Amino acid sequence: MASSHLLSPSTFLPKTTIHRRFSENPLPKFPSLPLKLSLNHVKPLRAAISQADAAPAAQGASFKHCFSKSGDGFLYCEDVKVQDVMEAVERRPFYLYSKRQITKNVEAYKEALVGLDSVIGYAIKANNNLKILEHLRGLGCGAVLVSGNELRLALRAGFDPTKIAGKKVNVLLRINPDVDPQVHPYVATGNKNSKFGIRNEKLQWFLDSVKAHPDELKLVGAHCHLGSTITKVDIFRDAAVLMVNYIDIIRDQGFEVNYLNIGGGLGIDYYHTGAVLPTPRDLINTVRILAL
Repeated sequence: MASSHLLSPSTFLPKTTIHRRFSENPLPKFPSLPLKLSLNHVKPLRAAISQADAAPAAQGASFKHCFSKSGDGFLYCEDVKVQDVMEAVERRPFYLYSKRQITKNVEAYKEALVGLDSVIGYAIKANNNLKILEHLRGLGCGAVLVSGNELRLALRAGFDPTKIAGKKVNVLLRINPDVDPQVHPYVATGNKNSKFGIRNEKLQWFLDSVKAHPDELKLVGAHCHLGSTITKVDIFRDAAVLMVNYIDIIRDQGFEVNYLNIGGGLGIDYYHTGAVLPTPRDLINTVRILAL
């Protein structure tokens, strides 16, 4: 019998609820919506025994890699002397891949997965060489994507976009609250000049996009990131006040939003002037009024 472990989702981020006593509203046209924090219990792992028989042991010699050193002292890839390739490219940087090795790797996984309802997915982030991706697609692999650029590359390589895993995923929208973190522009990630996050005028477009894909996406929260080296915790409070109002807007459209994630890093005494800097407790206390 083959054994497999199934991981139950572990929901442990704090949920949000309305705090009736909070009345401040930094955005006059939007009602405010403070948050209350609570912790859900982490669900234990659940083990299950597969009914599929284990794949038979591979026949023949042990698994070998395509690169080897021959008796002449030279490194070979399959039957190709690496030294010859180096001379052919005039000793410029290059990548040398073995198509045969890639095929053997995929076939080894296919043999191991016999009897299981499975799909082999190649992570494009591991290697985005178009020829390799086309070869993997020809071998029946799927593509594992983490960005829009990887999606475009997968489509270019010919992967079938209609064959998806079909898993509904929980997502948070990263919003740009347009808060000045008073740090170097290179590490500011939540002001109007930052390329990160959704601006207010674009929020509705993203909400409509989530609504258009109810079987694939479930909007469960909002996120923002203000920057690094922040030395004034009031900046986090200002951002939190803005973000709970955005959550109110999102909830008004029928989304069950339970999570608020505020990112950013506290600074240190960079110039060794003996400055009194905020502590983690100071940081949390600035937003505690929103969480009671």
